[in-house]
Amino acid sequence: MAEDALGHRPSPGSVWRTLALVVAALVLADLAASWAADAVPLLGLGAASPLVHAVLAAAWLGAGALLVERGRRRLRLERDTRPAGERRPWNLALNVFAALGYAYLLLAALALLRVDLRGILVGGAVTGIVLGVAAQSALGNMFGGMLVLLLHPYGVGDRIMVRSAAFGGAEYAGTVREVTLFYTVLEAAAGRLVIPNALAVASVVRVEGDDAAESVLVPVPYRVPVERLRAALREAGLPDEVRVELFGPDGYSARLRLPAVGGAAALVGVLSRLGQGPP
Repeated sequence: MAEDALGHRPSPGSVWRTLALVVAALVLADLAASWAADAVPLLGLGAASPLVHAVLAAAWLGAGALLVERGRRRLRLERDTRPAGERRPWNLALNVFAALGYAYLLLAALALLRVDLRGILVGGAVTGIVLGVAAQSALGNMFGGMLVLLLHPYGVGDRIMVRSAAFGGAEYAGTVREVTLFYTVLEAAAGRLVIPNALAVASVVRVEGDDAAESVLVPVPYRVPVERLRAALREAGLPDEVRVELFGPDGYSARLRLPAVGGAAALVGVLSRLGQGPP
């Protein structure tokens, strides 16, 4: 198993111990907040009861969110230190834990505020329609995320290319770094791309795997002919596929195909040997 940034080797046992401690801390914090809310009338604070309940709910949400985030960070660390083929169940566990944790926080906060949940359920039909229309985009992303997590068309570590009419026919490519209930996060040459899952499931997605080649455009001076560039690429163990696309006053631009893993570093070495800095 891969090591984390501190050189430790996370184990599944330590993950479950951490999650068990987080759940136990959440339950104890909920019990303490509920006891404090029930004690408000006994302390003669009836007039200030709504304010006290609001303070307790806010404190509960803050402390609970910190605990849930602690569990999410531990699951994310375990997922990221696993080989690409073993990350799917950990990514699913991460999203399920986050969804259940935040749902528990919300329900407990409503109970602290003395909100009648039965009244909400009785009026749930009308409320559901209103919220469904207002949160159509968020719900679409959530259901799209559930489809991605369950059907697993791509996973963390895969290099994908996404094309959709919603993008105006443009194509976005990158390496999948995270799949949440609402978004798919890609790491691309242009930076971090966040794609709503509702668009991801309605798009054409080409999965190239984690060792696929990526296309880069490199400026090359005229003093380096194409054949010399091809020879240097072969010596470095890189594909010697070179396609000249643009001509400028000082050089030309060559389209190269590089391995997604280690290709950029190898190209820097090639350009240095040719007397050219990184692109």
